[in-house]
Amino acid sequence: MSSSIGVLSPEWDEYELLDSGAGQKLERFGNYTLVRGEPKAIWGKSLPSTVWKNADAIHRGESHWKIREKNLNSWPMSYDRIRMEARVGISSKHLGIFPEQEPHWRWMSKQMKKLGSGRLLILFGYTGIASLVGSSYGWETTHVDASKPSVNWARKNHFLSGDLEGHIRWILEDARNFIKREIRRGYKYDGIVLDPPAFGRGPKGDVWKLDRDLMPLLEDLKKVKSDNFQFALMTLYSIENSSITAKNLIRDLVGKDIGNLENGELAITESNLRKYQLPLSLYSRWQK
Repeated sequence: MSSSIGVLSPEWDEYELLDSGAGQKLERFGNYTLVRGEPKAIWGKSLPSTVWKNADAIHRGESHWKIREKNLNSWPMSYDRIRMEARVGISSKHLGIFPEQEPHWRWMSKQMKKLGSGRLLILFGYTGIASLVGSSYGWETTHVDASKPSVNWARKNHFLSGDLEGHIRWILEDARNFIKREIRRGYKYDGIVLDPPAFGRGPKGDVWKLDRDLMPLLEDLKKVKSDNFQFALMTLYSIENSSITAKNLIRDLVGKDIGNLENGELAITESNLRKYQLPLSLYSRWQK
């Protein structure tokens, strides 16, 4: 099994990291500029403070946003054939889109286009962009998330995207419980994508803790791999871990299957002259 390590950055004209530093990031999502907190950006800023102050929306902490346009609550964005909604004014600094994941959407697209069709499992699917990528290439996709607002948002993005080739099953459930039911039903998948949080709570009060629950989940996922299993991808935002941890876990999942295994960091490169890279998460992925 070949292995490599690297840093992946998004290539998406709908998004731009204009600057970062002093615990913040200045970004462009579509036609709007926003300032959000970013603990990893501990260096100094590059652009003048006037540029930062003129952002369309500035996150002030917790659920408070300072918004220049009174009606700026949501706006459309697109990726390939997918349409999605970015939102401010919700209960956190998040907009429903993680642009650093774009290299994964691109990688998934390449795998699925080459293979033609299959069954895709997305765990901790959030607002559904990876699931919509799967559906846009005709794959039968199962999207699982324990948050009802996130699943509703994902379904809204599906509606905005119009008719996509592949059917999507929307599952509001704890990932561990769902996979145990899939094992009993004998349901198998050709590709698995998961983005587990450090901590979470399911719709029935189930508590997810990464250090306790990830390994048992991966053991169960081995039992839903098809005989024609093609790819696996995992992202970790837990700063206590390493991309080598993610690599070892994916290697455990795929077992003796021969293929290309890689690990590294997802980072966004500033578009200013300085071009610092802002590291945001760890990843590992495997293709047959």
